[in-house]
Amino acid sequence: MNRFHCMLWAIASSLLLLPPTPANSSNWMNSDRLNLADNPSETRSDLSTPNSTGLVEQIDKIAQQITVRIDGSKPETGNGSGVIIGKTGNTYYVLTNYHVVKVPDTHKIVTPDGKSHTVANKNIFKENGLDVAILQFSSQDTYQVATVSNYQYSERDYWVFLSGFPAQAKGKRQLKPGFLWNREQGILRTQDGNSLSNGYELVYTNLSLPGMSGGPVLDVKGRVIGLSGRQEGEKVTSKLDRNIGYALGVPISNCLGLITKANIEPGALKVETTAPQKLTEAQGNSIRNHPSFTAEKPPADADENQWLNYGNHLWRLGKYEEAVAALNKAIELNSDFDIAYYVLGLVQYDRQKYPEAIASFGKAVELNPLFYEAWREQSQTLIALKKYPEALAAIEQAIDANSDDFILYVLKGNILGKLKRYAEGKTTLTQAIAIKPNDALARNNRGVLYYELKNDREAQADYDRAIAINPKWDKAYINRGILYTELKKYREAETDLTQAIALNPNNDLAYYNRGVLYDKLQKYQQAEADYTKAIALNPNYANSYNNRGVLYGKFAKYKQAESDLNRAIDLDSNFSQAYNNRGVLNEKLRKVRQAEADYTKAIAADRSNYEAYNNRGVLYGKQEKYREAELDFTSAIAINTNYAEAYSNRGLVYVELRKYQRAVDDFEQAAQIFKQQDRMEDYQKIQEILKPLEVLTK
Repeated sequence: MNRFHCMLWAIASSLLLLPPTPANSSNWMNSDRLNLADNPSETRSDLSTPNSTGLVEQIDKIAQQITVRIDGSKPETGNGSGVIIGKTGNTYYVLTNYHVVKVPDTHKIVTPDGKSHTVANKNIFKENGLDVAILQFSSQDTYQVATVSNYQYSERDYWVFLSGFPAQAKGKRQLKPGFLWNREQGILRTQDGNSLSNGYELVYTNLSLPGMSGGPVLDVKGRVIGLSGRQEGEKVTSKLDRNIGYALGVPISNCLGLITKANIEPGALKVETTAPQKLTEAQGNSIRNHPSFTAEKPPADADENQWLNYGNHLWRLGKYEEAVAALNKAIELNSDFDIAYYVLGLVQYDRQKYPEAIASFGKAVELNPLFYEAWREQSQTLIALKKYPEALAAIEQAIDANSDDFILYVLKGNILGKLKRYAEGKTTLTQAIAIKPNDALARNNRGVLYYELKNDREAQADYDRAIAINPKWDKAYINRGILYTELKKYREAETDLTQAIALNPNNDLAYYNRGVLYDKLQKYQQAEADYTKAIALNPNYANSYNNRGVLYGKFAKYKQAESDLNRAIDLDSNFSQAYNNRGVLNEKLRKVRQAEADYTKAIAADRSNYEAYNNRGVLYGKQEKYREAELDFTSAIAINTNYAEAYSNRGLVYVELRKYQRAVDDFEQAAQIFKQQDRMEDYQKIQEILKPLEVLTK
């Protein structure tokens, strides 16, 4: 009486906890906010294709032509930098930081030809709440106008360049290279969560010196992606010529709102939305080793501060091995130098040498228990190693040392989420929101925890708020799309996931989750296309292979299905659902021994995988191993008391064992669940099975 039915292949729907290390935050650059027509009569800056030969020289040439110095007449005004972003007739428009021109004064713009142009106060336009300003001047001379780029930067390790006029350089412009963090990682790495205010969202390793504020941040195509404006931290000692910390900038997306106020005509600017090509290793090395960026090695009699300064410079250039050697030299000269250990930890983290980074941060906090930045970085590194309890302990130490930094609460909430302590995580993120109510990251992450707690209304409210705060954040749309899918609001889900793709075409999880949606809607061709695109963007994400393998299995494309499921398991040897799905495939191919082995591996990887227990029970039932089958179905029911298939299958086992009353009880329970789930076809099948059994139990 082998009437066992195997569980349908499961589709895994992934939720992003989007946080501290791998994915808990945001990409805040817009991708299509403005696309104004080019004015063909103007000379504009742009490198069509970056190449290793002369790449730095090309970028520096563009920077030299578009960067201006802004001088004030009062000593307290000082000087700053700016960038020419547009022209209408003889009128030019310069973008800079508002703090550069905040002090009332007679400001002058010094153009690349050395000429000075006075700016009337009426020609200074500012945006409330943002550290940006547009200055207007007139000239008969022709100056190059920058190409600005407004795209989603989703990866770390984009080379970027700062151009400006450091005060210490006495009027000489300088170009500073470094790496740009994506918005998610950047916000979590700033020394203080309040650093990212007044429009500051770019975080990079470049050295930004006094006087460079308002200068352009350029990508490898020579396009302006933002304004440099802040440098974190303080000098550790007067002997250091640079701060310990990251530089911060305002993205172009936050500057474009000033255009209307400044009455700039649409044809005056050129705005692009495409990301630059990623540089090859050779191209990256050509920048890293360029003579203009060489760090000067300290003399033989240098002290620990000079070696720290040198190591800090090397780290910013990505010369990690040399930086480690320099910092170890500083520590050799002063074994109690907590800052040196801290910077050494940052270098090791960037090298993905996580145990070494933990040791360095640990030494820093041993020397200075109130060094909250080191505690925070210790926590971040432990998260990278998935050591969540230890990461929680470290972030709590950071909060004890600085209870006012909302980012520390965001990190703690994320860790509690990883530990599945969702209620505590929600409470912690509420504390972060109390400190900074309009932070999209905290709202998004609390929404994720509400989702896990099945508080769908609260989850949607937080996602809605995150999107209202930052309508260009792809990951908030993904999370809300996942929620809509769960709530069977399929049209809204498709809209959100498609919007996420429009904002960031390189986000594999947007395609993956839309593939899950299309799978549910039985739009299999579109689902396959989305899974395939997700794999092309991220060939190391096991879920995409698993789901595409499931899809191939539905259409008897068994060879492709096997290949995808094998790849999913290769990527994640503890992927319980992939083992379960491969077991189903092997059973279809009549590979009984392999199927049993896969179900057993699925259970070993996840003892709560009730589908794997059910499917192995089905396999045992077909082999007439009824005792083993009964145990597996009972295990499945213990895990999920609303799993109708397991009750039905155990009922079939009881029929074979002639335990008819138990069989009736299980079938009636299965029928009740099917009816509650509105699965009337399955309900009717159970009723047909029950009819002959009623005679046997009388």
